[in-house]
Amino acid sequence: MAQSVFSRRFADRLRVLLTERGFPARRIDCVRAFSHEVEVDVALAEHILSGNAMPSWEQLATICSAFNVEPGYFLDSTASAPEPKLLKAKGAMGGETIVWNPPSGIGSKDTASPSQELRWVTGSHLPNSNIRPTDVVIFGNGCSAPIRANHAYMLDENGDFNAMLCEQIHQRAGVFKVFRNNSESPLLLPLKEDGTLNDSELSNLGYCGVGPILGTIRSAANFLLLPT
Repeated sequence: MAQSVFSRRFADRLRVLLTERGFPARRIDCVRAFSHEVEVDVALAEHILSGNAMPSWEQLATICSAFNVEPGYFLDSTASAPEPKLLKAKGAMGGETIVWNPPSGIGSKDTASPSQELRWVTGSHLPNSNIRPTDVVIFGNGCSAPIRANHAYMLDENGDFNAMLCEQIHQRAGVFKVFRNNSESPLLLPLKEDGTLNDSELSNLGYCGVGPILGTIRSAANFLLLPT
């Protein structure tokens, strides 16, 4: 495949982006990680990273979404990479603190406060949710905002975690179901008049905390481990 000025520019900027996001330094490992992240075959991933091929428009959209950049970052001659917004999350079950580069919109008033402490847990600790065991789920430690329907939350039952979806708000209660599992019976959690959780009644039900789920990570290349 012949190189063009566009494919070389695309490859150069993509390699810089992958390095900044912590992808493996070894070429074959980087190619495989990139291939997995954007769901293209390994051969095409190698051609793209070598500057020998351009992705299709559909593939370009997937790449831009995965790395939270605009198409112009790869295509415009004068474009520069956006500053990554890195958030730290502590292991809810112990382990390392991770640094996460979230999609745009995370930390807004609709999800969580930018200053809110974040935590993470793997899907292996959420056996009833149908979340992949190796997925890393990022969530806020506590929830001071009103509970919202069609939003996902992590419930902490004295160290046992449950990923729940608030299906609706009904008569000052949030109706929750286990995330991605329709076989479990719904759980009703009492709310205050302003729509926030009633902490004292929540404690009486055996829950010590509820936090908004902000996202999941399916590739270890998307975060860095920090010393504990």
